[in-house]
Formats: sequence, C-alpha cells, structure tokens
Amino acid sequence: MAIQVHNCYLVTETEDGLVVIDQHALHERILYEQLRNKILAGKVETQKLLVPEPVDLRPSEAAAVIEAQELLAEMGIDVQDFGKGTILVSGYPAMLTKVNPTELLHQIVDLLLA
Repeated sequence: MAIQVHNCYLVTETEDGLVVIDQHALHERILYEQLRNKILAGKVETQKLLVPEPVDLRPSEAAAVIEAQELLAEMGIDVQDFGKGTILVSGYPAMLTKVNPTELLHQIVDLLLA
C-alpha cells in the first residue's frame, strides 16, 4: 500500500526497504517513454499552432536548431528560421499540450549543444 505525502510523493514499503516516488518526475518519465515510442514508430502527431511562436536565440543556438530541423520534424517539432537568431515554432507534439513551445525549444537547444 502506498501513501501520498505533500501531494508530491508516493511512499511505499517493499521487501528491499522504503521507496519514495516523485509523482511529477514519474509523470515526466511516462511522457518521455510515450513520446520516444511514437518517434521510433514514426507516429508522432503534431499540434499546429494558430500563430507561430517566435523564440529568440543566440546565433549559434539558432544555427543548431536549423541544422537539426529535419530531426526535429521527425519528433513532431516544426521550426522555421525567421532571421537574426529568431526561430518560429509552428508545431510541436500534440501529447505535450501543457508544455510551452518556447520552453520546449530552449530545452532542445541545450541538448543539441551538449
């Protein structure tokens, strides 16, 4: 039996000892696995934005995004170069409706440059 603590953690006891699970981290991991499986199967649904979201980046970051444009499209992320370090996000994975497109692109830039 698990108990919820502070609306954030699940605590349960197993034969190996006490287990504490961060519910938010668990939810993110589930979304990650679902998105990963859809990408591998080539079945990522893209949510088109009514108005593209402009994201200002440093020139090196914008160049990395444009270089990875095809890869991003396979992941359900549609981007276009708008010039002077600005990238337009016109679509992103439908299953990530609660994720801000700007934040998503900044996280991807960090991964691309790592």
